[in-house]
Amino acid sequence: MRWLKRKLEAGAVSAITQFFFEAETFLRFRDLCAKEGITAPIVPGILPIQSWEGVKRFAQRCGTKVPRGWTRGSRSPPATGARSFWP
Repeated sequence: MRWLKRKLEAGAVSAITQFFFEAETFLRFRDLCAKEGITAPIVPGILPIQSWEGVKRFAQRCGTKVPRGWTRGSRSPPATGARSFWP
């Protein structure tokens, strides 16, 4: 939060978050920003998916939490509406 505030004080007018899997992650961050007095627009980050293995590697590198049910030995996304977008 400290870095975001410093960037905004230095002239940034908005922010883009790291990618995430669950909307609650973004909503908690947005609410924390509001508590800290940050009023700049905060855009949810997205990640174009080319492969599930690539997504898991990228999430691990940047510290994004992959929902538990999505990773247990699975090599494909969960059986939800998101599956309709999977090649």
